[in-house]
Amino acid sequence: MTQDEQQTTIKREIEELYSFNDSLITGDPDYIPRFTDGTPIRPQDVASMNMRALENIAGLIGFVLDD
Repeated sequence: MTQDEQQTTIKREIEELYSFNDSLITGDPDYIPRFTDGTPIRPQDVASMNMRALENIAGLIGFVLDD
């Protein structure tokens, strides 16, 4: 993968991570975020998705995150 491709991929991963987290925030205190199948998104789901995305970004940069 060229450096330009790597930067594009990293940028896309970060944009997806940002977009996902941004979609969870609304002005409605009763809003419950849901997956596309209607299942509520739990805090542990958010944490898992964020950690997976960060692991992907770290791998693209060339290092492994410690557990």
